[in-house]
Amino acid sequence: RDMVQQPDGKLVLVGWIGQVHTTAMAGIVRMGLDGTIDPLFDAGTGFPLEAGAVPRVIVRQPDGRFLVGGSFMAYGGSIRNNIVRILPDGAVDPSFDAGAGPNGTVRSIAVLPDGRILIAGDFLTVQGAFRPRMARLLADGSLDGSFVPGSGPDGPVHCMHLGPDGRIVIGGAFSTVQGLTRSCIARLEANGTLDS
Repeated sequence: RDMVQQPDGKLVLVGWIGQVHTTAMAGIVRMGLDGTIDPLFDAGTGFPLEAGAVPRVIVRQPDGRFLVGGSFMAYGGSIRNNIVRILPDGAVDPSFDAGAGPNGTVRSIAVLPDGRILIAGDFLTVQGAFRPRMARLLADGSLDGSFVPGSGPDGPVHCMHLGPDGRIVIGGAFSTVQGLTRSCIARLEANGTLDS
């Protein structure tokens, strides 16, 4: 579903990955420049593909850790609902815990310069709070209450771009955003309000 390249050229791939070459995988793998599996990246039990888990998006943070979003309930044996942060060696990052997390699929992730994290997708709530299809998390995974998208987009957000001015362009299968007509593309202010 997605991949990210490290500064050393290695690729980390996520998706419905059950096997690479003849080695069993669980939704994530890091590959060297020659296409071989990197044995130093150990995801343990990874994403439970047999339970229908599908990691859909991966973003590398400046510090080398990875944020992965999608449709899943666990990673590496730890409960993580639809978003997880992974250490450079493949282990779950215990310092990031979104608790109940988004109640639906995360399809796009953007990391802000201050370390906060924008997520978008098919969800309606995050950690029990109404956040229709968009939310912002603090660096530890807790919900950022200062980002309020109102009634949000009326359909899934598939992609997101963070501009240099902090405004956010979203694209997806929606026809309105915060009650105003915006067919499949819109721009939001940094606080989540619609940019008219």
